[in-house]
Amino acid sequence: MSISYACLVFGLIGAPLGIRKSRTGRSAGIAVSILVILVYYLILGTAVRLADSGAVSPATATWVPNGLITVAGCPPNKGEVIRALAAAVGGP
Repeated sequence: MSISYACLVFGLIGAPLGIRKSRTGRSAGIAVSILVILVYYLILGTAVRLADSGAVSPATATWVPNGLITVAGCPPNKGEVIRALAAAVGGP
């Protein structure tokens, strides 16, 4: 279930990157997306190793990376996502 949640969070982080109109083009958005996914899997791998050694519970090990990515990635994009959704449905 935690991996399914990670897909949702990646979508919430990636949506503003895909619709952003900037001079750097799409390559900057792709680079940021790859960096976010790489950091997520590094944290997940570390947490799984900690769970294997018995330092943390397996449930904690799978949910900690999701919590960190959610806290780190979603709040700054919240306004952009809301504006993009409003523009997509014909709002202001």
